[in-house]
Parts: sequence; structure tokens; C-alpha cells
Amino acid sequence: MKELSLKEIQRESLRILKDVHSFCEKNGIRYSLAYGTLIGAVRHKGFIPWDDDVDIVMPRPDFDKFCREFVSQDDNVLYSPESEENFLMFARVCSDSRTKAVSKRPWSSVETGLWIDVFPLDGLNPSRGTFIKELGYLRSLGRKEMRLRTGKYLKLNRNLSCKEVLACLLKKVLYFPFCLKRVKAKHNDFLRRFDYESANYCGQLCVMDYPEKEYNLKNWFSSYRKVPFEDVDLFISENYHDILSQYYGNYMSLPPENQRVPPQSYIKFFWR
Repeated sequence: MKELSLKEIQRESLRILKDVHSFCEKNGIRYSLAYGTLIGAVRHKGFIPWDDDVDIVMPRPDFDKFCREFVSQDDNVLYSPESEENFLMFARVCSDSRTKAVSKRPWSSVETGLWIDVFPLDGLNPSRGTFIKELGYLRSLGRKEMRLRTGKYLKLNRNLSCKEVLACLLKKVLYFPFCLKRVKAKHNDFLRRFDYESANYCGQLCVMDYPEKEYNLKNWFSSYRKVPFEDVDLFISENYHDILSQYYGNYMSLPPENQRVPPQSYIKFFWR
């Protein structure tokens, strides 16, 4: 199998993204490009040159509708959080028939291809102070999920070093009593405590990278517009400046050269 280059990863990711965009537009599902993909749209009118993944966000009602109804017109596969194969709290749309992903951080019980990430935006606690206090509990759930993925559910193979095998075996012993499905259920209950439509604040708490920065005014996601992204027009939030400024500060400035690295460099993607 031939490994995908960065440009090939971007082209294949864009193919999946166009498929998702087309479905959402036809079915009235709100979405916005997010994180590095949103910076790419605003700053580069496409991918950040060194970026190797795609992120989009959807208000929870739209996310649930997307997960129930998505039908690919281009042979892609949806893994929703409710899918038995998916270890994650968010959805991925994958190019399973065309590509193969190889990673030491398994997120699925089945072999998948290259993907784009689809995150729900959930209503948040109306008190920011209480929200910050609650993050400790949510972080503990996230750590359990990751340790179960990289230990209990990681298959031992020749690609792992001796150190990685020992760490995996230790996690399999320590986390034997835990069930990922039950941990995910607790995480899901936490995310859905506040109704999105009646909430004043919203954020993405499926992945706990910088959760303190996820406390957004919900009206930042109340309207959307199309912008150029590579060779297609895609949706972003009208309030992209507020969202990006809160998360990244001066997002229009390029990072130092030594930080211009693909965020998913620990994953290898191959053509089938």
C-alpha cells in the first residue's frame, strides 16, 4: 500500500467534506468549519498548508439529525457516537473503501479509512464559574476513555515497541473492570444536561483539549455564511472572529516555523 502525502490527505479530506456539505445543505442542517479548518478558511481560503485534518461543528439538534439521516453520495461511511464500533463521543465520516488508517490510538473496533471529524455543540451551564468547576469531572471521564482506547482496546501487534506493549498490558489489567460503553454513557449524560435551544452558552466538550476556551455565547452560532475553501464554498459562523479570537488569540498570525506540523502526524494513511 502507498502512503498518502499531505496533499493527498487534504484532497481526500476535501472530497469527504464536500459530501457532508452537500447533504447538510440539502437537508437544512447547520454546520460551521471549526478550529484549524476555520482558520484555514479565513486566513488561507482553504487548508492551512501543513494541516492534515478537517473539523466541523454542529448545534446538538442538527448533529443528532445528521447522525440519524446522513446518506453519503460518494461512498463514505458515518460512525456516529451511537455506533457500536465508535469509541468516541463525536462522529467521523470516513473514506473506508479508498483509504486505510493505521494508528496507535484506536478509536474504532473496526478498520477505517481517512476521516473528517464532526463535533456537536452542547448547551452549557449558565454560570461560567460552575462550568469551570465541573471540568474536573469531565476530564476524568476523558482520561478513562483514552486509557481504555489505548490499553484495554488496543490490539497488540508488531508495530508496538516493547515499552508500548508493557504500557498496554498494564492498562489492560488496571482498566479491566471498566466498560467504555458505560463511561461514554456518563459523558453523554453530562453533555446533554442543558437543552441547546434554550441555553445561552454552548461549546464542544467531546474532546478536552482546551475546554475552558469552549464557553461560547450561543448567538455566535446563530447565523452562518459561505466562504471559499479550496475549490468550493462552505459554511462558517458569521461570528467566526469572536470564536477564533477566544480560542487562539491573534489567529491571523502564522505560528513559528517549528510549530507548523500536521496535528495527526502520529497516524499514517494509505491508499487501498
